[in-house]
Amino acid sequence: MVMATGRLTAPGVERAHREGRPVLLCDGAGLYFRKQTRDGATWTLRYRFAGRAHWMALGNYPDMSLADARIEAREKRTLLDKQRDPLLERRVAREQQRVAMDAEKARGTFRELAEDWFSTEIQGRRLKHPEVPRRHLDNYLLPEFAGRVPAELTPADAANDLLRFMRRVFRFGVRRHLLTSNPVADFDHQDAGGPERKRRRALSRGELEALFKALQGSPGFGGQNYLAIKLLLALGVRKGELLKATWDEFDLEGRTDAGAVWRLPGNRTKTGEPLTILLVPEVLEWLQALRQVSGGSVHIFPKRRRDPRGHSTSG
Repeated sequence: MVMATGRLTAPGVERAHREGRPVLLCDGAGLYFRKQTRDGATWTLRYRFAGRAHWMALGNYPDMSLADARIEAREKRTLLDKQRDPLLERRVAREQQRVAMDAEKARGTFRELAEDWFSTEIQGRRLKHPEVPRRHLDNYLLPEFAGRVPAELTPADAANDLLRFMRRVFRFGVRRHLLTSNPVADFDHQDAGGPERKRRRALSRGELEALFKALQGSPGFGGQNYLAIKLLLALGVRKGELLKATWDEFDLEGRTDAGAVWRLPGNRTKTGEPLTILLVPEVLEWLQALRQVSGGSVHIFPKRRRDPRGHSTSG
């Protein structure tokens, strides 16, 4: 690399840049024109601070002219006169800018963060039961917090299962640098409504009679929906487990040693373990009635579609 000293001129700098040879030209007072590759050139300030020599890039040529480089170098030497390190000042300024940008990102809504989390962490990973977090988002978290700023939410805003999902959403926000910290990370269920306890409450006979009387008095409820409610109560399964059931899971003829059964596969149970559910005579009657109206569908409850008048019809 050719090194030259002396006050630089704009034509001289342009000529050195155009020739393309590696050079280091000194303009004085620590300002250098450094060309290391054919196309690239930078303005650099050399200075000493706390007994050590430093090289500080000021800008690229020709984006930064000789005149602008001299102004920039003079500003950095002014900091040195005040016993302030220009490189340290630059790092501090960039960090402050990054924090400000993160804070601005964090002003986005909880809906934006939650939807980004769901598409990336749930749909993107093809989890087994994506409908569970989706249901918590749609039924509880989004209706309450959709327009809120994530960093302003607290564990007091949610309880138990919702707090668990909020933790996951906020952890995702931290990884994306949308939040500087998880606002609910240090809290547990006691901070969000207390521990969950199993309920011993069960519907009484009178309440069940009132329920089915009300269902029978609702013209738009439909016979299949009525049987679905009866099966849910009799079998003690979750709605999704029943509505996704197929006829090949059932032995209605009682060919097993236990008699008529429903073999519920593990890929649809909460625990992931398969279940064998005994079918009492009343349940068998309801299932036989459903089979007669299922129209050859593989599901015991065929998918529904809406006709133009707003009534459900089998599909």
